[in-house]
Amino acid sequence: MIDAFGRKGTLMGIPIPFVLGWLLIGFAGDESMLLIGRCITGVGLGAVSLTVPVSIPFVRIICKCNSFVNFITTAIHLLALWFCNYNFSDVTDRV
Repeated sequence: MIDAFGRKGTLMGIPIPFVLGWLLIGFAGDESMLLIGRCITGVGLGAVSLTVPVSIPFVRIICKCNSFVNFITTAIHLLALWFCNYNFSDVTDRV
C-alpha cells in the first residue's frame, strides 16, 4: 500500500477500514458480522503497523518537539480530562 499510495495517502486512508470494521462490530446482528468486522479492523491494524514505523523518522525530523512541550501537552490533556470528569459525572455532592 505504501508503494501504491505513498506514506501520506496510506496514513490518510488507514481510518477507513477501522471505521468500517467498528461499524460492523457495533451493529453486528450475528457472529459472522462480528468476525468480518474484526477481520477488517485487523487489516487496518496491519496497515498501521507497516506504515507508522516507516513514517516516524520523517515526522520526527519535521517536528522538533522537546520534552517541555510534551509535558505541557500532557498537563493540558489531564486538565481537560479532569474537567470533563468533574462536569459530566453523576455524583451530586462534590467536595
